[in-house]
Amino acid sequence: MKIKSLFISTLFISTLFLCNASANANIMNSDNEDNVAMPNESSSTHTNSDIVIESDGFKFSPIIGAAYMGSEEGTGSSPALYAGQEMQSLEDEYTGTLTGSILVIMKSDDLTLSFDDAEILVIGNGFFIITFNDNIDLLKKIKEIKALSTVEAAEIEVNTQKYLPL
Repeated sequence: MKIKSLFISTLFISTLFLCNASANANIMNSDNEDNVAMPNESSSTHTNSDIVIESDGFKFSPIIGAAYMGSEEGTGSSPALYAGQEMQSLEDEYTGTLTGSILVIMKSDDLTLSFDDAEILVIGNGFFIITFNDNIDLLKKIKEIKALSTVEAAEIEVNTQKYLPL
């Protein structure tokens, strides 16, 4: 059992480091066009460049019509991301769907996380996959997670793979 756990931990760690260990989820201001990567001209979808996240080494923005506006506080003006939303890569033609999961690397192996509104999968060696309920704003949650002094890095997961039924 210990060997299996070590293998899974090593596999997960390798995947994260290959993808981008210093992944960010940033809301970029669209007024500063120098910092906003734009999709290819040939792209048939339009994205909301007010929201840019990085996942698996790619920058993504929600496809227009897929971004929710509003917040739990009722301000009605905060951008938000939820599980199931369609995302478009800004560097190429990749599209994907938000899974509702956030990958987290802790600063120390002996630290833990706890959330009432999520399922937490402990990978080991300070790595966690946190899966939130569908109605949870993932942008708000990743900001909360990254603000924790115990967290080294975190990224919202975007699934770009097509799965065929068995």
